[in-house]
Amino acid sequence: MKKFLHMMVAVMAIAVPSAAQATPISLNQWYTFSFGGVGSALGDGSGVTLGVNPPAIAAPAAPWDFITLAPVQLVVSDGFNSGDQFELFDNLSSLGLTSTPTGGGDCSSDITACLADITISKGAFILGAGSHSLTGTVAASFSAGAGFFQVTDVVTAVPEPVTFSIFGAGLLGAAAMRRRKAKKA
Repeated sequence: MKKFLHMMVAVMAIAVPSAAQATPISLNQWYTFSFGGVGSALGDGSGVTLGVNPPAIAAPAAPWDFITLAPVQLVVSDGFNSGDQFELFDNLSSLGLTSTPTGGGDCSSDITACLADITISKGAFILGAGSHSLTGTVAASFSAGAGFFQVTDVVTAVPEPVTFSIFGAGLLGAAAMRRRKAKKA
């Protein structure tokens, strides 16, 4: 029986991917990642200029894993010159594409400038509570380069003004209906 159990443990160790393959990341920390041409995977940040303002550290090799008990926001930005676009994945499911880049932008390694530059591709994705494993690919690019990402535990989803006007109109309509019903009674 002991031999059977040892053999089962050995088979399970081979069949189940090792947790050592996972690369944990920290929340609220900016990371710099590298990438190649179209279709290439987002990679580690070793060997590229790290982001500044706020300071970033080199991203480890993907996948970038973390567990959270509450919703979080993933923010991704191209760096340096505009022209690159990324598709992001969480647990192998597409989160979507970053914005479509336009030409002529150059924000260098300044993360704040990259996020403010409308010509630079960027995206924000809300992730629910749970276990996450982030990866990405290059959807558009004119050359290899670097970008930045951060997973923040501060979700800054703000309703658009249109939402407020629709909600407000609904409240006004409901109030008017109540007044009409009150007058009839």
